[in-house]
Formats: sequence, structure tokens, C-alpha cells
Amino acid sequence: MVQAYWQRGLRVAKCIGFDAGPADLRRRNHLGDPRDRYYDYRYPLIDWGWNRERCKEEIAKAGLPVPPKSSCFFCPAMKPSEVRVLPAEKLRRIVMLEARAAPRLVSIQGLWRRGVKGSRGGEPYPGSMAAFIRHERLLPEEEIDRLIRGVGAFFEKSYAKDSAHACLAYILFSMREFRG
Repeated sequence: MVQAYWQRGLRVAKCIGFDAGPADLRRRNHLGDPRDRYYDYRYPLIDWGWNRERCKEEIAKAGLPVPPKSSCFFCPAMKPSEVRVLPAEKLRRIVMLEARAAPRLVSIQGLWRRGVKGSRGGEPYPGSMAAFIRHERLLPEEEIDRLIRGVGAFFEKSYAKDSAHACLAYILFSMREFRG
């Protein structure tokens, strides 16, 4: 159906769920090329003037469960409180991702880059999510060490040491061990 629109030279509406809060308004200004020949970008929540709180109110008023804020489990913008509630499987994957990247990191410490001191009322945390996971004891110390050693051993033997695909394959393969 979409391809039929494009064949006729029409654009498809792509609705983006940015709210009318200041952060999303800033993000909106950097996305959605109005000259895109395939998509007409629309921002209904911004058009309606709904910020995040208003969205939550409307969802609850409709009798639906209010979803948590979404992001990738390894998003550098995650807050410590969000990392604390991640399931163990995601925490393991974070540890493995950072372990794979560690030998090449020069100016940053990990997924959180350089860390935060906690000034202006914020919570302090290191630049490495894996260091935070260890400090908070979100995974057992021995397991974190085993995951880090495992990633290093895999890539020392791997013919594709710099392959992102090999890294992903290792992470996915290793997750089988943790499924119950």
C-alpha cells in the first residue's frame, strides 16, 4: 500500500510521538526533512500542545496503563534509576557491550561517556554503566568479571576482531546461557 502511494508520487504521513515539552520541541527541530520525497513528518502531540504529563493524564483517563519512558537499554541518556530497574539480561548485555568497546575508548569511560559529579541536585554516576552496575551490585561481582573475561577471550580468538556483527553474535549467543 505504501509503495503504491510512492509510485504515484505521494508521501506517507509519518507520525512522531514527540510531546510538547521543551526537550522534544528541541529534538523536533533537528528531524524530519520537509523535502523528503517519501514522508510527510507529523507531530500530533506537539500540534495538540500535550506535554509528557498531559499525555500520561489522557492515557490514564482512557483506562489504559501509562507506559514507562522508552529508550534503548544502552541509551547514554538513561538515568541511574532507569538502569537499576533493568532486568538482569539487559544488565549483562551492557557489561558485554562496554567490555568489547573498552580497549578502544580514549576520551570516554563507557556508555555514559565521562560521568556526572551530581552537582545541581543530580545523582552522581560514573561514565561506565558497567562500573555503575558493579558499584550498585545489580549483578554479582563474579558474573561481571566472567562476562568481561568472556568478551575478551571471544575476540582474541575471533577472526573478525573488529566486526560489529561478531560482537552482536557473541552477545546474542551468550544470552542463551542466561535464559531460564
